[in-house]
Amino acid sequence: QGLEVGEHTLGPVTLALVDGSTLVSQPIRLRVQARGTTPRSEEALSVTTSFSEPEIWEGAVVTYQAELTARLPVQDVGWRYPEFEGLQRAPHGDETRTRSTVGDPDGDITVITTAVPLVATGTGDRTQSPAVGRVSVLQRGRGIFQPTRHRNVVGQRAPLMVKPLPDAPDGFSGLVGRFQIFSQLGKQEVRVGE
Repeated sequence: QGLEVGEHTLGPVTLALVDGSTLVSQPIRLRVQARGTTPRSEEALSVTTSFSEPEIWEGAVVTYQAELTARLPVQDVGWRYPEFEGLQRAPHGDETRTRSTVGDPDGDITVITTAVPLVATGTGDRTQSPAVGRVSVLQRGRGIFQPTRHRNVVGQRAPLMVKPLPDAPDGFSGLVGRFQIFSQLGKQEVRVGE
């Protein structure tokens, strides 16, 4: 909840892992405006672009996220992504999109988030150029169909560092990465012999 008008930085958040290492999130910038102020048109639409993790290993999957926050009524957003140099689309992952609305006394806020799974194919600094969102802004109109006006909104550069995999030990033939194992039973209660 914004309590004081102005620019604020939240974080970064540090998470200690079981192996003794730590993960550090990126700080988040927040602008708090006085209640009742109408956002300037250039602030009514904003785009945030980032990777799900700032540092990964070569060959790992990372998610590129583009998020539109709108204080104007919007129909949709189409993205023009960067070239993704040193990254390629994951062969078995689909782009996902979520849309949510936050009720606000000064007008609803629409958030449209798109996630693109990518595989790191190159190493080093893989910071990507900004994505551009082409936003369909709904206009006031009469009748069944509302006219739209298109506005382009530019995100920011998305930092990513890709580390090369170390040489494998002699005789190693396993897999490298993060793995999760799940198990479950079809029933929680059975009789003897079932």
